[in-house]
Amino acid sequence: MTVARDIENMEDLELILDQAEELAIHSEYVVVVPKDLRLASVMDGAIPSKFVLGYSVPTRYGGTRIPLHAFKRPVHLLGGRPDVQRKLAESASVVSLDCNRFTIDAAFGDYFDGETFRLHLYGGYERCLRASLGNINKLWRDYTPNGSRTYEHRPTRKTL
Repeated sequence: MTVARDIENMEDLELILDQAEELAIHSEYVVVVPKDLRLASVMDGAIPSKFVLGYSVPTRYGGTRIPLHAFKRPVHLLGGRPDVQRKLAESASVVSLDCNRFTIDAAFGDYFDGETFRLHLYGGYERCLRASLGNINKLWRDYTPNGSRTYEHRPTRKTL
């Protein structure tokens, strides 16, 4: 899986989709991240279904301003806190996610306990990572993407 450049300006849509096609030569899944508000009502038709839609979780560092309900297809979540990502899955069909928040906190001796980040009793980067990953996995253990929204992925990898 790879992520194409964010679509921050609708005028760049064609160029970014062309770039996504190129990425598809090298990756089975390509995530396209709409951010221009003008895409909210048209993205489902404007972005081919062979691409995964990416939802950039709003944080103080960025994110999308497009409302989550505008995403009619399954999404890949980018960034944000693990608890916020899981909460978003109550309103969207989440098929994949990424984040590095817990790795940054681990460098300071903190881990994600399933609800918040807190100081690890013994510390250590690896201990914090393991504890965080275990708790993040627990959050998602019983999750199933919304069955009414199927992901109609057609592999885009081309044989060379």
